[in-house]
Amino acid sequence: MSETSERTVDIEAWAESQVEAAAKDLETAEKKPRRDRGTGQIFQRGKTWWIAYYHRGEKIRESSGSEERKDAEKLLKRRLKEVGADQLGARLFVGPSAERVYVGELLDALEEDLKLGGKLTPQVRSHLRPIRAAFADRRAMALTAEMVDAYIEARLASAKPSTINRGTQLLHQAFALAVERGRLAFMPKIRRLSEVGNARQGFFERADFDAVVAKLPEYLQDFARFGYIVGWRKGSIASLSFADLDDQAIRLRAENSKSRRGQALPLEGELAAIIERRKAARQYTRADGTVALSAYVFHGTASPWATSARRGRRRASWPAYRGACSMTSGARPSGTWFGPAFPKLWPWQSAATRLGACSIATTSLASGTSERP
Repeated sequence: MSETSERTVDIEAWAESQVEAAAKDLETAEKKPRRDRGTGQIFQRGKTWWIAYYHRGEKIRESSGSEERKDAEKLLKRRLKEVGADQLGARLFVGPSAERVYVGELLDALEEDLKLGGKLTPQVRSHLRPIRAAFADRRAMALTAEMVDAYIEARLASAKPSTINRGTQLLHQAFALAVERGRLAFMPKIRRLSEVGNARQGFFERADFDAVVAKLPEYLQDFARFGYIVGWRKGSIASLSFADLDDQAIRLRAENSKSRRGQALPLEGELAAIIERRKAARQYTRADGTVALSAYVFHGTASPWATSARRGRRRASWPAYRGACSMTSGARPSGTWFGPAFPKLWPWQSAATRLGACSIATTSLASGTSERP
């Protein structure tokens, strides 16, 4: 046999062996079970196991963060359940991005939302501080109802249920906003404490009120009288301008009302007398000595020893507070400070008139109006 013939036989033999090998591979592949369509995929990148699955036509790849295949299988099973729930409309699918969100980010988003709505007040910021301290560095998806309960239990040692509820309500709002915007799929159940017994007690009679007003600085007297008659919040009263007046009524603008609804009051009786006095006191002297008219119904001038509006009102309120409490109880209240602004309520309080007179002295005076023209 020639050399050419031998080469031809060798090529044919090699081709036959390749066909047989391919046939065996095909047979093995047919025997190997295939994953059903829609059940995702598990694969390795280096030593780490990854998963892949589809959501609304988009392929999502996600690392299990583990070198164990079983961990990837568990993760894939959970993700497929989430995708299925989304398809049924039971729960929105947010994917792995939700697990990277921290509670602090949710609180930041809530602050921005409240700021846009004009509801980000100093009180809100104050109630958010302990919530941030406790939960800001936790992943949102890892926060459980048990963790919130533990926080509440710890806070009860130093705060009232109503104070705690204001903070946890903001935490609830932050999570609800995240769910609404699709950042989270669900939120923990947050307990609300009972506030039974937290209602204010006692009645503040006109004689007690007049005793307090008599001790007030002149520029706060009509402010307090107006609030006593109409029952509006101090911020709403302080916002009133002469542009809100006409011959028959005074109107509170919707943007200055907590309920965001405007109100109107007829000018008659004592209200009319208050407004007339405020018109007469409208003129004021500027720092440069020039005379001008105030745009606001209730305005005051800075005390010479006041370094800020709040500090000035607080100092002005103390004589009225002390004098009114002495008249209604016959005893001098404690001078111990309760927080940054208000004197502490004394242990011997019992009569409703004592509590009413002294609390209104603190609330009406120290809040007052800003030192503005």
